[in-house]
Amino acid sequence: MRRKIRLKVGDAVGMMGYKPVRRIDFSDMTGDDFAHVIDVGVADGTPDLYSRFPNAFLDLFEPHPFYQDHLAATVLRQREGRLHRMGLGSADGTAALFLKGRTGSTLSADRGQGQVEVPVRRLDAVLQASDIRRPCLLKVDTEGYELEVLKGASGLLDHIDCIVSELHFTSPQMYRPRDLILHLDRLGFEMSEMLDFHAGNGRVWCADFVFRRMTDRPA
Repeated sequence: MRRKIRLKVGDAVGMMGYKPVRRIDFSDMTGDDFAHVIDVGVADGTPDLYSRFPNAFLDLFEPHPFYQDHLAATVLRQREGRLHRMGLGSADGTAALFLKGRTGSTLSADRGQGQVEVPVRRLDAVLQASDIRRPCLLKVDTEGYELEVLKGASGLLDHIDCIVSELHFTSPQMYRPRDLILHLDRLGFEMSEMLDFHAGNGRVWCADFVFRRMTDRPA
């Protein structure tokens, strides 16, 4: 949910002593277009995602109060969609959103410089199957809260065709990457490609992966 300084893949790889490669983002994502994009943890927007799928209806979920009016006045002035002023998790209620200045936030742990109480809902309690336009992409970037968001989407995932989720590798108190991967595997999604990653000091902190619905799942 915070606005990250995204390193180019070439810069990150260079930090680890490998030959730099071209930066990869949503504009490089393979596959066909989507009619619906659900963007969870929007911050001030995901422009390369919206450019890649210019005709998609947008459902934007952002609990940080600094960004909400900005999204309504910018992204949703140009695109058909809805703004949901809330966080998403595995249960309905309220939670502390920990802030890092004006631009950063997380529901995952007290890592901020302040906090604000925000509403939190399950995705499958906010959107119904009848709200979804197919094919549909769900993107989740919530600074360590991704697994909780996906648990709260379980009742809707039969109507989701593709998921892009950030995975964290250096913060085991959030979740283990394999837990998220196994959770999506049980629900019929398999990892198909990596879009980008963020690294420094010889370590990969997090990366964005694409999970696509399995069409030929072994018995």
